[in-house]
Amino acid sequence: MPRRSRPQTIEYAFRFAGGSEAERARMVEMIRVNLEALLQRVVLTHEGRPVVVDGFRLRDDPSTTYPLSLPEAAPQPPNP
Repeated sequence: MPRRSRPQTIEYAFRFAGGSEAERARMVEMIRVNLEALLQRVVLTHEGRPVVVDGFRLRDDPSTTYPLSLPEAAPQPPNP
């Protein structure tokens, strides 16, 4: 049986500061990598229907969309 990780505490909270352009680029890449990994395991839904996700935006810059590059082999949910 796999070992379970400990529940996270406030010590592990993520906080993102605006920072320099290089810091922002690293943050966006970290978010992209984590989202792509999550989307390999989960199917996002809206009102019970699968939603295909191909990018994301940061709340402080809604005019910029960052694409996600999911592998071709990743199963896509059906669009009813």
